[in-house]
Amino acid sequence: MPVSGALVQPVSCWVIGPTSVVVAGTAATNPHDGRAFVVRDQVRSGITIAGSGALRITSATNDHVCVLGDDGRTRRIDTSSGRVDPGCAPTAPTAPTAPATRGATGGPAMAAYEDRETLAASAPAPSMSYYVYGAYVDQCGPTATTGCPLFVDGRDAPIPSTGGLTVLDFGAPCFDPNTLAWGTQLFVSQSCTPDSTLVGLAESWVRGYQTNPNRLSSPPLIVAAGTSNSLTAAIPGNALTQAQMSGHGGAWFTSVVQPIQAGIASLATPVVVWSGNDIEESSSGDWYEAIRTRAWVDAYGSAAGVGKSCTPATQGLMVDYGDYVKSAPGWTPRDVYYVAWGAPVACALPEIYYSVNATQWAGLAHDAGSAPVQFTGVMSEDTAQGSLSAADSWNQLATATNQSPPYLTVIGSLAPPTIGAPDAPTGVVAVPGGASATVSWSRPAYDGGKRITSYTVTARFGATAGPTVTVSGSPPAATAIVSGLSNGTAYTFTVAATNSALFSSADSAPSNAVTPSDAFPYTAVSTTQYQLTNSNGSTWTDLDATNLSLSINPAVSSNAIISANADLWTANVGYNQDLGISVDGTVVAWKESGGNNGTFSPNAAFLQTVPTLNPGSHLIKLVWKTNKADAGTIYAGAGASPPFSPTRLTVVLIPSTVPQNLSSTAITTQPILSNSNATSWAPMGVSLQPFTPVVDGTAVVIGNADLWTANAGYNQDMGISVNGSVVAW
Repeated sequence: MPVSGALVQPVSCWVIGPTSVVVAGTAATNPHDGRAFVVRDQVRSGITIAGSGALRITSATNDHVCVLGDDGRTRRIDTSSGRVDPGCAPTAPTAPTAPATRGATGGPAMAAYEDRETLAASAPAPSMSYYVYGAYVDQCGPTATTGCPLFVDGRDAPIPSTGGLTVLDFGAPCFDPNTLAWGTQLFVSQSCTPDSTLVGLAESWVRGYQTNPNRLSSPPLIVAAGTSNSLTAAIPGNALTQAQMSGHGGAWFTSVVQPIQAGIASLATPVVVWSGNDIEESSSGDWYEAIRTRAWVDAYGSAAGVGKSCTPATQGLMVDYGDYVKSAPGWTPRDVYYVAWGAPVACALPEIYYSVNATQWAGLAHDAGSAPVQFTGVMSEDTAQGSLSAADSWNQLATATNQSPPYLTVIGSLAPPTIGAPDAPTGVVAVPGGASATVSWSRPAYDGGKRITSYTVTARFGATAGPTVTVSGSPPAATAIVSGLSNGTAYTFTVAATNSALFSSADSAPSNAVTPSDAFPYTAVSTTQYQLTNSNGSTWTDLDATNLSLSINPAVSSNAIISANADLWTANVGYNQDLGISVDGTVVAWKESGGNNGTFSPNAAFLQTVPTLNPGSHLIKLVWKTNKADAGTIYAGAGASPPFSPTRLTVVLIPSTVPQNLSSTAITTQPILSNSNATSWAPMGVSLQPFTPVVDGTAVVIGNADLWTANAGYNQDMGISVNGSVVAW
C-alpha cells in the first residue's frame, strides 16, 4: 500500500478506482485516534478523527467512504474535500474490536483533509495488445483452442488486478469491389478479409481469456477491435474515398464490434468490447488525412450511439492509440484533438514510445485551443527498437500531463509468422468459348506471409490434366483464358496460388463443367503493356505471338467474324500506329491510329473483318507497325501500372452452310464528303446485299470506319441506314 506504517496501522483498505485506494486504521502517534488516507491521482490525503479509535471501512465509492470507529460511531468521509459528516450507514455493522478510551464527543466534523502529499508516479500493471495476422484466418476457427495463436494469447495474457485494456490490431481498412464487402487487410496479408471473419478472430482471443486463471481477480477487461487510418488497402489503387471511409466506420460497429458483443455476452467472465483505431497524424504519406479520418470516426460514433464515459461501464467506445505529429500534412491540432478525445466516443490511448511523444500529447490541448485531453491509458512498445519501457512510457505521460491514466498496454512485436503456402483460391467459375474457356476466381484469404505473385490454372477432363495457364503480376489478375482445348469435350478447372517465397497452395475445388464449341467466341486477351521500337513503317510484327493469337480449326467451312481492339500511343509526336489482323501469315485487315499529328494519349483502335475459313487449322494473330519509319517507340496498353487496358482478339464462326445468317462487305478506298449541310445523310459507298428473312428475327448490324476531317473544329457522323431510314449513328 502507498501508506507507511509510520502514519497508520491499517485495519481495512478499499480500492475505489483503477488507481485509487482508501486505507483506514489507527493513528500511529495515538492509539485513541482514528486515521484514514485516500490515495488518488498520485495525491495522498490524510485525516485524523480524534477519539474514534481504530477505523474500519464499511463501504466506499468514488465520492465517499463510510467508516466505523471503535467508539461505535459511523462517519462519512468525502473523498474529494475530506469533509467528515456523521451518520453514514455501514454495509455490515460490527462491534468495536477492542476497548479504547474515547473523547467525549468523538471529535468534531472536519472541513478538509489536514494534510496532502503528492506521490511519485506509479504506473499500473500493464496488459497486452496484439497484432492479428492473415495466417490466423486458417488457424482460428469457431472451436479452435491451442492451435490458434489468438486463443493462446488470451489464455496466457497478463491480466492486471485493477483491470486491463487489450487492443486486437487487425490492420488497414479496405473494400473489396469483387464481393462488395467491407473488410480489413490483416497484417502480412494482401487480401481484404471481410468483417464477418474478424468477429471470429476476436472471439478466439476471448475464448482463450476465459481459461486465463488471472481473469478471476480482475474487473471486466476492455477488448478493443482495432483498425487504422492506413492507406495500405488490400486492393491496389483502391484507397477509400471520404464516403467509403464513412461507410467503413459505420460498418465497424454494426458488423464487428456489435456482433462480438453479442457473441460473448453469455460468457462467464465479463468482457467489455470497444473499437480501436490506430489514427496516425503522420507525414509519411501512408495515412489518410484528417477529413477522411474524421468521417470514419463520426460514422462509427453515430452507429454506436453511446455517451462517452471512458470506463468499462460503457460498451462500444473507441480508443485512439495513434501518434500526434505536429504539422503533419492534412492535419490541424483541432483535428487530432477531435479524433483522440473530442468525438463523442473517443478515448485517448496515445502511443508513448519516446519522451517527445508525451510532450507533444501534453501540449495538444493548448495547440487545439481546447480543454485538456483526459487520457484513458498509454500504449507502449516496451523497449522495442530502443523505445521506452512500459513503466517509463506511462510515467512520461503522467509527468507531462499531471494525470494518472488508469490503463497501460504493451503491443506485441511485429514479428511475422512462419512463411508458408497460401490458401487455395476459392469460387472458381468457368465460361465456355471456342476451343477455350474463361476462368475466374476469388483471391485466397491468406497469402502465406508473402504477397501472391502468380496463379496457375489447370484444365481437367475427368481425372486427366490438360492445358495450363500461369497468370503473373503485382497483383496477378484473378481471371484467365485457357486455350488449346478440344471442342466437344467437357472440362473443369482448378487454380493454385504461388507467393513470392515460391510456396504454392493446394489446388482449389474444381469449377463448374463447361464444353467448348465453335458456337462460342474464340477470345485472346492481354493486360500487358507492349512496346515496339525501330519499326521501319512497312514490316508487320507480332504484337504477342503467345497471348494474342488464336488457333482455329473449324469442322466445316465458316465465315469468321474477327474483331480486334487495343489502346495505341506513341512516344514521338508525328508517328501513327497501325494495328492489323493476320490470318495464316497474311494481313487481311488493318487500321491506322493516332491522327495526322500523332498523340501521347492512347487512341482506342478497333477493326473487324470477315474472311472465310475452310476446314483445317488456321492461325490468327494481332500484328502492328508504325505508319512510317520511326526510331522511337510505340505502345499498346494504357494505364499508369498493371494491369493495363486490355488488348483483345475475338473470332466468332458462322458456318457457310447457312449463308443467309451473315452478310458482310468492306471497301479500302477513301470516301470523301464535301460541303455537308450537317443535316442530310450521304451514302459512304458501303452497302450490304438485299436480305429477305424467312421468319421474323433480330438483325445485328455492325459498322466501323476511321473518320477524320480536313478542318479543325468539325466532327464526323457515321450512321447505319436500313431501307432508307437511319437506325443508328
